[in-house]
Amino acid sequence: MKNTAAEGHIFAKTGTVEHVVALSGYATTSQGAHLIFSILGNNNSLHAQAADAVLDAIAVAMVEELGPPQLRKRKK
Repeated sequence: MKNTAAEGHIFAKTGTVEHVVALSGYATTSQGAHLIFSILGNNNSLHAQAADAVLDAIAVAMVEELGPPQLRKRKK
């Protein structure tokens, strides 16, 4: 995931078996939240590179988008 928002934020292991891909590990989001995740794609017809690209895109989205909810300030 070099040259993406996920670089240095995802610590994971991939796994593949015929028509199955997986990515499991730990992530730290850009907002500082710590995540434990496991993503499994089963019975897919994608080539290995295309399947890996999907998992990478999900990992980048986790890092960029997930985190603690923003607290709204109360008006006095």
